[in-house]
Amino acid sequence: MNDPASPILETVDLVAGYAGRPALEGISVAIARGAQVAIVGPNGAGKSTLFKVLVGLIPASAGRVMINGEPARQQLRRVAYVPQREEVDWRFPVTVLDVVLMGRYGRLGWIRRPGQHDRDIARHCLDQLGMDALANRPIGQLSGGQQQRIFLARALTQEPDILLLDEPFAGVDAPTQETVLALLASFKSRGITMLVSTHDLPLATSRFELLMLLNRRLVAFGPPSTALNPDTLSATFGSQLLLYQDGERYFTVTDHCCPPPVQADAGRWGGEGSR
Repeated sequence: MNDPASPILETVDLVAGYAGRPALEGISVAIARGAQVAIVGPNGAGKSTLFKVLVGLIPASAGRVMINGEPARQQLRRVAYVPQREEVDWRFPVTVLDVVLMGRYGRLGWIRRPGQHDRDIARHCLDQLGMDALANRPIGQLSGGQQQRIFLARALTQEPDILLLDEPFAGVDAPTQETVLALLASFKSRGITMLVSTHDLPLATSRFELLMLLNRRLVAFGPPSTALNPDTLSATFGSQLLLYQDGERYFTVTDHCCPPPVQADAGRWGGEGSR
């Protein structure tokens, strides 16, 4: 039986990269069960690489990943991963329900076919995301927001302990973002651990209890009130984010442009990194 007090996910001195070039260096972090973590950093920071290492899509060059105190490869059935939408071939001739049912194969194995119980779970997950009416629609006919919803529904059918979402709010409309956020908030009571990568710093600080600031190395990890300060933001975003302080208030402007700055109380921040 798993110890509720032990981390559900832990990386130790994790190193990974491509063609001999490191994308992650020395990442050591322990994630508690049921935690909701926003992973924030600029393009090239290693956010997607971290997720791919966690689910075994690319190997680690050094270090280790533990899930429930065991090597990650022995526990991958417990992890659901939603990649960025541009990584998916949306021309593939399958329906929405076909895609969502793929989430059941980790529990069924590749020999068994989904049964009625699996279909009922898939339809329930689609209904949670307002997509049940589109179950028979080809995926190539979906909007960006609809695409994001069906991949989240597929992840839910896995009945995961850990949910990894890579830039789930990029390019989606406001209703889809709010639907997804409300669903993610409901996972807290179900004990699902969530890691969500995003460029959106205001969203991360207002809707997630923990922040992981990443720029190839782990810059900071903790509640927004302790993880964010001028030093950690500079180390994460560098010149892509300008920070101003006026007494107890902070202002951020991105990309060296000059829109009205976003005001935030101490411990609450505005602005985001350049995409």
